[in-house]
Amino acid sequence: MKRKAYAEARRVLKAKNIRFQTLYPARLRVHYEEGETTYNSTEEATADMASRGLSVKVIEGPDTLWERVQQAAWQPARPKRRNPAANATGFKEKLQAFRRISSKEND
Repeated sequence: MKRKAYAEARRVLKAKNIRFQTLYPARLRVHYEEGETTYNSTEEATADMASRGLSVKVIEGPDTLWERVQQAAWQPARPKRRNPAANATGFKEKLQAFRRISSKEND
């Protein structure tokens, strides 16, 4: 997610044919004519690029401590699975339709 946040900056750099690298962990190195610059956050990168005259949307960081904690916290990649025990009665009823009928029940 942190690397994906640099998408806007990378798009502008690619359009201007400015060489850049995305480094681990989620940093951006840009090779300007004056020299190379390494950014540690998207806020820092977009603010500096805008001050250099590049038409990039400036991304602002979270304002409160709670927003910073939420941004840094782990997020689940997918929603949790439903509890199979909650549906226990539903599948048992469905399986009854496939139950073999004995010869005594047919008579």
